[in-house]
Parts: sequence; C-alpha cells; structure tokens
Amino acid sequence: MLTVSGNLKRRSDTLLRPMARRLAKAGFTPNVLTAIGLGITLAAAYFLYIGEIIVGCVLIFFGACADVLDGLVARYAKRATVGGAFFDSVSDRFSDCAIFCAVILGGHIGDFLGFSGLFWGLAALSGALLTSYVRSLAEAKGVPMMGRGLVERPERLIIFCVTGVLGFLTYGIVALAILGYLTVFQRIFYFYKTNKNI
Repeated sequence: MLTVSGNLKRRSDTLLRPMARRLAKAGFTPNVLTAIGLGITLAAAYFLYIGEIIVGCVLIFFGACADVLDGLVARYAKRATVGGAFFDSVSDRFSDCAIFCAVILGGHIGDFLGFSGLFWGLAALSGALLTSYVRSLAEAKGVPMMGRGLVERPERLIIFCVTGVLGFLTYGIVALAILGYLTVFQRIFYFYKTNKNI
C-alpha cells in the first residue's frame, strides 16, 4: 500500500543520510538520538500545554528529525539492536501521549458536533495508541502491518502540526480521532483476511 509514511521515509532518509553519517562518526549512538528526540518532543508538549502551539509544532518537527536520524545512524554504524528498537518504539508512545495530553490538559481542543474537546482528544490519543498496539500484536503473530491503514505516526504528526500552525487544531484532532480508529479497524480486518485459518 502506498502511504505518505513510505514516501516521507524515503525522502527524509535521503535528505538526512549525510547528517547521520557525520553523527555516527562523531560518536552519537542511536539510543542517544532517540533520547534527544524524546526530550525535544517533551519540550514541545510543554509549549503546547501553555498555548504556544506554533512553537510546539516546530519542536515536534525537530523531534521527528531526531527520530529518523536514530534509525539511519543505527544502519550506518551497524548498531541496530533489539533493545534499541524497543527503546525507539517506547519513546514514540511516550511522545504521542505527551503531545495529546498537552493539548487536552491545556484546553486547546474545542467542542465539535456536540462532543467535548476532551472526548475528541482522548479519542485521538487512544486511536494512536491502538494503531500501534494492533500493529505490534499482528506482527508478533507474523502478519506485517507496515503501510497498512490510513494514518501511521508520520501522517499523524503532519496533520497535527499543519492544522496547529494554521489555527485549526480542533479540526486536526477530530480528523486524527476518526482516521485513527479507521486505521485500527483496517488493520484488524487485514489481519483476519490474511489469516484464513482463524
């Protein structure tokens, strides 16, 4: 399935590969870059919470770049490990929780279609976490999920940041809530469709 994630990953890998080589030669490890990315994203969450949405979105972009670089450095320096992949995945979930909780607790999501901002924020957060959980569970059973579904993490960050910068964050959160659950159901359907013996 052709996704924004796939195209974005190829382009970002090409653009950031020279920097990844320099970082690897300078002694940066993938785990250090993962931690830096997480730290930047937590700083972004703080700015989102206090209402500095544009600053928060810019920091999310830099945090995402660090998240791409850790994988590139791991491949370039041949330091990819199971532990590193685990840390990267866990830090992504921490980042997702921090971003959504910041705008929920900061009260930056408005009511929409008769539902409160709290409802939409929690729906977007749970949809993001379930998207990742379903993928992990399916792949543990031998069913690859890369590129399956409407929105993966890169798409979520793009929608969040673009709508946040433009001043339409509520609409972005509503879209993420709906698209997140559609992605979850797509992946569940694909899992059962692939496993004929279930």
